[in-house]
Amino acid sequence: MSLLQAQRVEAHYAQVPADNVATQQYLAKVSSKVMALSTEVAELRQSVVGTEEVGTATVKSVVIHDHHLTLVQSKIEDLENRQRRNNLQVFGIPEGREGDDPRQYIVQLFGWAFPDQMNWYMDSQIQRVHRLPINRDRIKITPNSRTDHPCPILVYVGNYFARPSNLSEG
Repeated sequence: MSLLQAQRVEAHYAQVPADNVATQQYLAKVSSKVMALSTEVAELRQSVVGTEEVGTATVKSVVIHDHHLTLVQSKIEDLENRQRRNNLQVFGIPEGREGDDPRQYIVQLFGWAFPDQMNWYMDSQIQRVHRLPINRDRIKITPNSRTDHPCPILVYVGNYFARPSNLSEG
């Protein structure tokens, strides 16, 4: 036994009373402290059980909300895809060639490219025509990049079934 341990044992025995009455009083005091601590432990145990129940309910709620979020995301993706299927992208047309009326230019271009499929109905279904912005991350900008890599033209056809049948989706 080390010197420090021996000193601790002596200090402990010095606190224990020598006579019987004093010992009983000391034990009563220790007993009351133990009872107070056991009551506090029981209260803490109840608090932990309550916290576990709340935690379990929270986890179930998060799982349910995560499932709902996944459903909503899939619905949004489906709606976006259905909206995009009406888009046609036309590549390779130099910028500025469409002039002031890009819609009329596309109608003429489709009439020339698809003479058997272009009719008044297709003409009436082309709702919007505009150029997409250039992807500056993909293309290095140079003085003649406007002619080297013209921005594609996006054509929005109001009815998916009105678009020319031999075109791929944009």
